[in-house]
Amino acid sequence: MIDISLQQDLRAKYNPEGSALRQLQNRMLDILIYIDQICRENGIRYWLSSGTLLGAVRHGGYIPWDDDADIEMLREDYDKLLAVLSRYDKYFLQTIDTDPAYLNIFAKLRDKSSRIHSKVEFASEHQGCWVDIFPLDRSCRLRRWWGWWLYKKLLWKPFLRHPENNKRISWGKKMFFDRYTPFALQLSKHIPFKYLYHAPGSYYGASRNPKDIFPLTTINFEGHEFMCPKNSHAYLTRMYGDYMQLPSSDNIEVHAIDIQFLDE
Repeated sequence: MIDISLQQDLRAKYNPEGSALRQLQNRMLDILIYIDQICRENGIRYWLSSGTLLGAVRHGGYIPWDDDADIEMLREDYDKLLAVLSRYDKYFLQTIDTDPAYLNIFAKLRDKSSRIHSKVEFASEHQGCWVDIFPLDRSCRLRRWWGWWLYKKLLWKPFLRHPENNKRISWGKKMFFDRYTPFALQLSKHIPFKYLYHAPGSYYGASRNPKDIFPLTTINFEGHEFMCPKNSHAYLTRMYGDYMQLPSSDNIEVHAIDIQFLDE
């Protein structure tokens, strides 16, 4: 973890208590705590991932300028978690099955009492702050990039060009999720790929080595214990290189937080 005084300076600059960004981070923390409880009660494996894990290791919590939260899990745990979460209504579970306007290949668990206005919004009523839930499959880089190319052609480009064209978008979703994705997942089951990748169609390309992840352990994040990879150093190095090196202030992008808290 970085020096405490430096961390305090960064917090004061980017996400001081009471700021919109800090309020957003606290809401996402509540969702993370909820997911952790559900997973522990149901024997579901997950781990903090990407910038959320980086924040835990380097800052003891959120990267001060970060505005999202991510977890990952194996496909079988992902399917189990979605089945469990679908039985509760505290948060909205956003997937291609629960929201016709949603286009991502991973799930979001959204707060119902907030609303975020982002740069690229789905034509959906569900815009609350969220935690991303990513399924991982044993795969290869070629299959993953082919899936991303196909995904862009069938869904993202039609959506960005014609966000109101529901017929075209529905066709693209059907072709990708009903045809390509099941085929790619079956292929993964029969070929012993070594590394884990995000699901076909994801724009996150870095591989994960199962040896770095399992068996899972825990890490402190914002004063709470969450599951994390066994070797967070190896996991983060594979993704970011020298992850303990802070970016220069010129390279830090603080997204404009346009958020409404509807329960306040």
